[in-house]
Amino acid sequence: MKKIFASVVAVILFCVSVAFFAACEKVQPNTPSDDEVTITAELSESEVTVGETVTLNYSASKGSVSVTYSKDGGASVTFTGTTFTPEEAGVYVFTFSAENADSVTKTLTVTAPEPVKPVITAELDKTEIKAGESVTITYSATEGAAVTVTYTKDGQAASGLTIESGEPVTISEAGVYVFTFSAENADSVTKTLTVTAPEP
Repeated sequence: MKKIFASVVAVILFCVSVAFFAACEKVQPNTPSDDEVTITAELSESEVTVGETVTLNYSASKGSVSVTYSKDGGASVTFTGTTFTPEEAGVYVFTFSAENADSVTKTLTVTAPEPVKPVITAELDKTEIKAGESVTITYSATEGAAVTVTYTKDGQAASGLTIESGEPVTISEAGVYVFTFSAENADSVTKTLTVTAPEP
């Protein structure tokens, strides 16, 4: 009888031990393998204009990180360093890689800068003359923009005058002349000249 009792106790203790170790096994945290490497990578900006500089911060828990990038889905280019200054607009995708690590990608959108707006300067050396007299018109624009000159006479589109900057223009007919100076991407400028009939 004692032998039977001892056997039963032994079986119970064995079962309890198995259950205990199984439970312990379940709650053990998953620890990363010694060979597992993680990459941390960030860009200082996600969107810039051409010519602005972006800082790349990247590291690996073990070993070194290699960096490549592609522009608009094109071929990959090897990158070294921590600062990047794009010379062209587009979408740049940076890929950070290391041995035994999952690669990390970061995207940078680069836009073209706004064009510099030209500024037009225009002057008449007189604002009122008599018919048959001359007026000198000077004009220019910044950024090397070409200036176009049009004019109206008494509110109607007119033509026939040859207008060159700095050259005198003789006007033979009386009326109110409005000169408009225009250039691409620039605000136009107008100047008014009153031409009176000569005294009889």
